[in-house]
Amino acid sequence: MSTSHPAAPRRGSGPGSAARRRIVHEQALAAKRQRQRRTALACIAVVIALFAGLVIAKVADHPSTASQAATTTSASTAADVAAKATSVPAAVYAAVGTGGTTAQAEAVPGGTALTLDAKPEVLYLGAEYCPYCAAERWPLVLALSRFGTFTGLALTESSSSDVYPSTNTFTFLHATYTSSYLAFRSVELYDRNDQPLQSPTAAEQQLLQNAGQGGIPFIDLGGTTMLRSSGYSPQVLSGMTWTQIAAALTDADSPSTKAIVGTANRITGQLCGLTHDQPAAICQAPEVRALESAS
Repeated sequence: MSTSHPAAPRRGSGPGSAARRRIVHEQALAAKRQRQRRTALACIAVVIALFAGLVIAKVADHPSTASQAATTTSASTAADVAAKATSVPAAVYAAVGTGGTTAQAEAVPGGTALTLDAKPEVLYLGAEYCPYCAAERWPLVLALSRFGTFTGLALTESSSSDVYPSTNTFTFLHATYTSSYLAFRSVELYDRNDQPLQSPTAAEQQLLQNAGQGGIPFIDLGGTTMLRSSGYSPQVLSGMTWTQIAAALTDADSPSTKAIVGTANRITGQLCGLTHDQPAAICQAPEVRALESAS
């Protein structure tokens, strides 16, 4: 499947190339595991089908309390987690700076301005099963929230059978975003069980294949620059719940906060270039100005 995260973005040399190569290597290993997983799933599908009819009636009569509990937990915590992620104190952004992150946006080959509703468009292509997408959604939510407002953010986790299993994150599946400065479009291609969810347009699919080399997460920033992988390793979030990740966002010394906020600052610098440094309160911050100048 060409849109799965193991189709790793290729990086050249430059600042942070070692960290980038590490992430690319991790994604290559994920590719092998993903192929093995799909082969195994295909083999056992027939066996599962033979027994499915025997258990459907019982499942219908006795719904899983574990599933119900998970749904209730997600619904009850999503608002609190989203509120914390979208209101990180300015002092934390300033203290973290890059947070030691090195990922930088790249030019889109032959890119032209991408707009939606007469505003620069930020396009996200990802999937719920993808651990690298899980990692990248956190800083993307933080960065975009400095320019506008999210509603409908829900919680999910990456695949339990992939690398960095069950990485806790948001999903953009039913989220909406409003801003005076930017437009945001998201496409969650597959759910955490690798089943199709949303479809990109033909132009978006072509962009993913050509500029993104088929790998996710893929983020197009206004048509001229792009991010072709997560800005940090999902390992940073290993073992952390949604609530723990969100609560740590007030602590500039937390490793997860350094990774998330540092990446968010880098994205913010790119977005300020699209908005002509508006809003000034965000784009004139020293940590953002430094990153915008370096991009």
